[in-house]
Amino acid sequence: MVGLDFYIPSTLEDEVEKLGYILERDERAKNFIDWRQEKENAVRSAVAGLERPKVRAMSLELEKMDAYVEARSYEREAKEKEKRGEYGAAIELWKRYAEVKERKGSYFLVSMDISTLHEFAAGASYGRKRQNFLWWHRSVQRKSESILSGCS
Repeated sequence: MVGLDFYIPSTLEDEVEKLGYILERDERAKNFIDWRQEKENAVRSAVAGLERPKVRAMSLELEKMDAYVEARSYEREAKEKEKRGEYGAAIELWKRYAEVKERKGSYFLVSMDISTLHEFAAGASYGRKRQNFLWWHRSVQRKSESILSGCS
């Protein structure tokens, strides 16, 4: 598996070169880079000397990015709590994760389970799935402890 960051302008040429090398298409990669540089230079020439326009950041996109960062922090913390067996805290964090993802909107994934194919909403539903699983796990654990303590 190879991870290439084609969305980062400053590293795009390096990433294209790597892909060309991996696919044994070095010449095609070089041609693409040359073509891209030619187009960028044409745009730079066309706007040279023009006053730069004032552009306002789109608050919706910033809000989505903030939501992404917030959700990831809840996810990271919830996973740590799960590892430590702190299920109550993890459930609350997964709940917050799901709420953030629901607020920002989510996307759909298709997941392959050995014998079945099912769809689920990736963001919010994943958080709800973890939250419900941990709630169930904690309940079973408590019942088991209660039954075992009654046996002594």
